[in-house]
Amino acid sequence: MSDTSQGPGWWQASDGKWYAPQPSATPQADSVPPQPVTVAPALGSDTSQGPGWWQASDGRWYAPQPQQAPASAQLGGDVPPQPGWWRATDGNWYPPQAPPGQAPKKPLYKRVWFWLLVIVALGIGGCVTILSVATTAVNKAITTNHTVVYSVTGSGTADITYDSFTNGNSGSAQDNGAALPWSKTVNGSGIFNVYSLSAQAQTGTSISCTITVDGKQVANHTSTGQYAVVACSGSAS
Repeated sequence: MSDTSQGPGWWQASDGKWYAPQPSATPQADSVPPQPVTVAPALGSDTSQGPGWWQASDGRWYAPQPQQAPASAQLGGDVPPQPGWWRATDGNWYPPQAPPGQAPKKPLYKRVWFWLLVIVALGIGGCVTILSVATTAVNKAITTNHTVVYSVTGSGTADITYDSFTNGNSGSAQDNGAALPWSKTVNGSGIFNVYSLSAQAQTGTSISCTITVDGKQVANHTSTGQYAVVACSGSAS
């Protein structure tokens, strides 16, 4: 204790006196041997030194480097870190994927409107096909010629009436008092391809009619009695 400082470390108390510095009372910690620290070679190593080490193209191994998110992703920069990244309302960039709370889009084949379009397209295609087939059939019927042979057999004479479709026009013709047997050939065409024949005996008691189209018999009938009447009708199809 002194009225004045006697050297470095002396301190003045509240009584105005100076006191010598006191040695530290903190006990020394037990001596701990230093732990070995592995220092990554600055220029790499010939062998891997632990997990995460990677081998470069020069054949040497290098220590792993800490990975940090791109600054633009962390700080909400104006430029995306990579193509396809999208910016959310919080200002940050996120990798390509559906944004939070947004459902992924359905494939086309799972959407109702896609199948409606398919049905409409098939319907239109079907109508066009039907019209095309019908037009072809009508054109074929109009341009196809048929050889029709009318025949009436019996004894005596008969009054005969027969259809004479020619070039698509309907019509009829008569041959009254025709001697039997009687035959008539007609070349018919058109969409009306039904042919008919009728005959009434004027003399004799039996009369028959026959129609053949393109060599095929399509009708045959017989009637008996005085003034017997017989009728035949057939189609080219």
